[in-house]
Amino acid sequence: MKHALIVLVALALSCPALAAQDQVLSFDHRVVGDRAMTIEMGPVLPLYSQSFTGTLLPANLTPGGSLGLDVDFYLNDLFRLGGGIRGMAAFGPNGHTLFVVPLMFRATWELKSFPWSFPVGFSTGVALTSYNSHSWIDPFVVPSAGVLWNMSPSWSFGLTASEWLLADLYNGPSPAATDSRLLHVFDLSLAAVYHF
Repeated sequence: MKHALIVLVALALSCPALAAQDQVLSFDHRVVGDRAMTIEMGPVLPLYSQSFTGTLLPANLTPGGSLGLDVDFYLNDLFRLGGGIRGMAAFGPNGHTLFVVPLMFRATWELKSFPWSFPVGFSTGVALTSYNSHSWIDPFVVPSAGVLWNMSPSWSFGLTASEWLLADLYNGPSPAATDSRLLHVFDLSLAAVYHF
């Protein structure tokens, strides 16, 4: 009877330690040089455009869609740097299509609470923009935040919300520099992340 009681007490005391050990082993730690490839797609909603004097104007664009591919390198468990390419399309009031293809540099902080990750990031770069028969290059910034479920050490799935701030700059007599605008576009994307 004494031996059975000792065995039961030993089992009871070892269960929390075993559970903690399982949690530590299953938590997904990243090290320098680990990589992540992200595929994102979803709807975009052009919110408004803004003159550089602060006046808000209608975006004059329909809702559209976006598709992107990013590759990031971990510098430590919580921070990664990388780049990517996106594509966004929406329609103007005359039925012409606005195409925006940003080439971006990204910095992302990834907060973690197993099995969830909460990436918060900032992207910048240049966007190849085309509307009607005109093409030009615009600078942009994109703050973003998301939530990811880590299904396994290799795969994560979730949502990312971001706001594109796309500067449409003019410097000629037509259109004049005073017609320069900042376009605000809300992007909500489904994300699949492959860690390798």
